[in-house]
Amino acid sequence: MAGASIEGLRIDGLRNIEHTEVDLSGPRSLFVGANGSGKTTVLEAVYLLARGKSFRGRRSGDLTSAGREITRVVGNIREESGEGVWQAAYVRRRGTRERCVMDDVVCGGRKFDRWFGVRLIGDGLYRLFEGEPALRRGFLDLNLFHVEQNGAGLLRGFKRVLDQRNAWLRSGGHGKALWDKEFVRCGNDLDEARKSVFSELQEEFLLLSRGFSFLSGVIMVFHAGWPDGRQLADAIAEDCAGEQMAGYTRVGPHRADFSLRNRYGNLPMSRGQIKIAVCLLQLGFERVQCRRLGYHSVWLLDDLWADLDRQSCGILCSLFDSVGGQCLYTRAGDNETLGGAKLPSDTRLFHVERGMVVDLS
Repeated sequence: MAGASIEGLRIDGLRNIEHTEVDLSGPRSLFVGANGSGKTTVLEAVYLLARGKSFRGRRSGDLTSAGREITRVVGNIREESGEGVWQAAYVRRRGTRERCVMDDVVCGGRKFDRWFGVRLIGDGLYRLFEGEPALRRGFLDLNLFHVEQNGAGLLRGFKRVLDQRNAWLRSGGHGKALWDKEFVRCGNDLDEARKSVFSELQEEFLLLSRGFSFLSGVIMVFHAGWPDGRQLADAIAEDCAGEQMAGYTRVGPHRADFSLRNRYGNLPMSRGQIKIAVCLLQLGFERVQCRRLGYHSVWLLDDLWADLDRQSCGILCSLFDSVGGQCLYTRAGDNETLGGAKLPSDTRLFHVERGMVVDLS
């Protein structure tokens, strides 16, 4: 199995971390400390290296430390399918940002994004089921990008023709519908790819969910974005007058969604249950990725224990370990947290306080 792991991390000028260097060699690490100490910022640094952007919103404040002009993150990353260590860097200065690998600038580098992938379990995961369909669609498409060889091309192609068709509708939609044929072709291609990935995800999710009673009898349902049993071309033709009046495309893959259902309808879930469901979805996609492409991700697990009972946490930690990939955990607490976390004894332990990271291993 291929993939990547982080052996060393240097952070300069990232939020409340002025400077720190962390040795992350090993299968898993746990960062403990008080709220606001900088634990999540360590995970954010890894995310910046992998994605070139932060997972935290504006409420978290400026990315760059107060009084600093430059944020720099450097990571030593071992590609398991090759030999040696790559050095990756993220640099942000005065509103500009760039990622580099071995001094080469990465501009949406697909190869780099593939073998150095991250999966995040963080605070915003509750919005996946509490928020709008666009969040679930985005979650599905992000994974489509990673597990489908032509996923990025399918998404770009559909977005291009959707934008062109909407521009035509905004202008009044007069004359021959020039974009309908291309819209249907691109839409069907994207829908087919989504359904293929979703079918594999559904199989893995149902296997993973066996340890959680609230998911007994639950099924995953995919909504294509137009009425079930209808062809996209027919749905577009039937809604022609409504689209011209609205000025935008009302049916198609850009309206897709998915849900968890039991025999009564959509599954009601508490915050803890939503967290478990999202973890299982991420684990399911990881299994699909490993089977299709043969590589695993680095897991960023931010306060996994919040809102969960000890038994559920124990099951999830075992699942994260079993799927492969380096695991980086955070947990609010003191230096005795490792025992309460029920992680293996070879887990590396770090204490974070006021932006300083101390290795206690």
